[in-house]
Amino acid sequence: MIILWGLTQHVVQVLLDTGCSVPLISTRITEQLNIPRICRSEAAPLLNCSGEEVKGAGMEYTKPLRLQHRKHYSREVFEVAPWNRKSTSSCHSGGLRSTPPGCMGLQRTPL
Repeated sequence: MIILWGLTQHVVQVLLDTGCSVPLISTRITEQLNIPRICRSEAAPLLNCSGEEVKGAGMEYTKPLRLQHRKHYSREVFEVAPWNRKSTSSCHSGGLRSTPPGCMGLQRTPL
């Protein structure tokens, strides 16, 4: 898959999880690729599939990013969160086993 913003593009691997309610991208990938992020003044808490709050998540999100797979394009805003392989693997219910960016089975906490 290709991730694009402005005139920048990178080939990335993704984890697709159809049960995920929030698109996520790892903090590490945003830093490595210099992906623009927006900071919140107050965290929007995120829960993993076990109902535990994800530490380090909810403070940043990306500007809209374009994703391309062959001739299919979509536009997404991603929550920025640390990539935790241990908690992700326990939530993984199928799809591609790979590295971020992508969805890690996290959901927003109820208001």
